[in-house]
Amino acid sequence: IDPDPLLHAIFDRGLAALGLLLASPLLILAALMILLDGLLFPRDRGPVLYRERRISRGEPFWIFKFRTMQTAAIEEVLAQDLTVKHLERQRRGETRVGNFLRRFYLDELPQLINILRGEMSFVGPRPCAPSEYERELSRGIVRKRLAKAGLVGLQQAHKGRSRSVEEEIALDYEYVRRAGSMTPFRRMAYDTSIMMSSLRVLLE
Repeated sequence: IDPDPLLHAIFDRGLAALGLLLASPLLILAALMILLDGLLFPRDRGPVLYRERRISRGEPFWIFKFRTMQTAAIEEVLAQDLTVKHLERQRRGETRVGNFLRRFYLDELPQLINILRGEMSFVGPRPCAPSEYERELSRGIVRKRLAKAGLVGLQQAHKGRSRSVEEEIALDYEYVRRAGSMTPFRRMAYDTSIMMSSLRVLLE
């Protein structure tokens, strides 16, 4: 959907580099909290980051997140071909600091690395697991291959008003339709407005 892929890549990667610089104190704090949690509670020990296979524009990639679940629980669901999101919904195997990190979306900050690497965008359909992607394709739903996966999307900007999977799918298609019809600079302004709306929702 990019009217000018190069210009949009510069916008995304430049903003991601700035974001990593500005968020570095938060990144360091989150990492220290995870390490300290592991020192105090042996069951919570494990790597600071974890990566999981996701889909962006129809292509698989490794998404980075701060680990908020116990390593044993993560390995268990991955062995069952499930996603860590399955654990997070049930809040099963959550570490002591995991709830805090997820409540303020700090666990998502490492995805700035994915944006810097060109695997994600700031705005787009949220990345999904390969199994979920294949299930959607079998139903004729192609939203996840029309645009790069995003850190936020219209779903996040409308959080609280989108109540069903069907509404979320419709919002992804709406974003693809609107963004694809815009000039490069209007697209960047549109993406910025979605990011600001998502931030306001987060702070509410």
